[in-house]
Amino acid sequence: MAKAGSMKRRAKFDRAGMLAIDPKCFGIDFFFEPVERDPFDIVGETAVVTIDGPMTHHEDWWCDSYDSIVERCTAAFASEAKSVTLVVNSPGGEASGCFDAARALRALADESGKPFNAFVDGMAASGGYALACSADTIFASDTSFVGSIGVIAMMLDATGFDRALGLKYTTVTSGARKADGNPHEPTTEGAIKALQRDVDSLAAIFFEWVASRRSGLDVAGVQALEAGVFHGAGALETGLTDVITTRAALLKDVSIGKVHTGPSAETKGKPMGWKDEMKKAAEDGDEDAKAALAALEADDKDGDEDKKSEKEPDGDEKKAEGDEPKKDDEDDKEKKKDAKAVSTSVDVAAIERIGEVERELSAFKAEKEEKERSELLASHDLTAGQIKILRAQPLEQMKQTLSAFAAKKVTVIDPSAASRISATRGRTQGTGGSAGASKTEMDEIDRKMGLAPIAERPRMVGRDHILPGVTMTKEIAAEVLETNRKAGRGIR
Repeated sequence: MAKAGSMKRRAKFDRAGMLAIDPKCFGIDFFFEPVERDPFDIVGETAVVTIDGPMTHHEDWWCDSYDSIVERCTAAFASEAKSVTLVVNSPGGEASGCFDAARALRALADESGKPFNAFVDGMAASGGYALACSADTIFASDTSFVGSIGVIAMMLDATGFDRALGLKYTTVTSGARKADGNPHEPTTEGAIKALQRDVDSLAAIFFEWVASRRSGLDVAGVQALEAGVFHGAGALETGLTDVITTRAALLKDVSIGKVHTGPSAETKGKPMGWKDEMKKAAEDGDEDAKAALAALEADDKDGDEDKKSEKEPDGDEKKAEGDEPKKDDEDDKEKKKDAKAVSTSVDVAAIERIGEVERELSAFKAEKEEKERSELLASHDLTAGQIKILRAQPLEQMKQTLSAFAAKKVTVIDPSAASRISATRGRTQGTGGSAGASKTEMDEIDRKMGLAPIAERPRMVGRDHILPGVTMTKEIAAEVLETNRKAGRGIR
């Protein structure tokens, strides 16, 4: 057996039975490099556990396993790290052991009290998504795929193939269902129904698990997704992810202790109220929001004490009609109104500042790009028409065009010469080049278009010829023709 890590190996995830895996991964080769590595990586204050590729229940030479994932996460939660981040790139795997592993990860997070985040690094489908659901918050990039919440199983009926080969298999069983799924026995309706019952039973466990972890979804809502796969805004809208970001951005945050615990079961999927917005602003360091929040909390405390001391008034003590509201009540209302106004002003100011910064950044980028364009165009000998064409191109495309132009691999045709191109074409095709233009005029057009002089263009040599209009020196043309003669072909 080769030493682990000594060579790259290739394997197919070719499992039978009940699978919690994205169907599109069947037939795909997965490439791995077996190496000895630590169970997790430390990035600042977070422990990063990585899941990559399809998964099996128990330890496997080729694939990751649920047993190993639980072991690695156990070590991560037991470490000195202040949080744990699960980075998932997996199409799923075996249904067996999947949900036990997911529950085990959730239990580890609850017992440790450490924030537990998951980042979808490409794909978290089926069993991969089940594990991601164990986290407090699911992050994903705008091109990461999540979903495929369901179970799949297959049966192969190879009896027709057996007959074509002249083979006949005889199975001896102790029960009517014992040969279900045997490829050398005809697939029966009873076998299909029995398999469907198992698939539905496992899928129900899957639906309940996701619904229990994604509070914006219930079992019916998860089932209604029909095992679809979503990404970006679609994943957010369906409630399968919480935040769109990048892996680098998330790890940068959690590495410095800026952890994301995710919305609570009561608030997940709901818009924030003004109190929540004010609390968030206060947590972010806004002094006005802190003062307003302190005043509001003090007011709420006084209100709670008043409620405790209140008693049900007797009939004689009931408020008479027409009594004016107490001044204290009016003061309370004014305080709450002021607190809400502070929160609103904080939010509006923040939004306006963000917009202002974005506009300044956009103007700076545009100015920088225009300066770069002008410097690039000034560094080449170009006509006004050529400059006009190049300015219409995106900056990166313009750079490529100018690079090829400088290397004489491409010609930028000046529109001002377009009306006279027919004269040049006639001459390059051996017409003698009249068309109302003198040789001097046509040579001038050739020069502006970047074409080589007519005498240096390849001509017919026996059966070999070069297409007219291609810029090529005499030496290069001779070399091309010689190469083609040796190969027994010409350029046509």
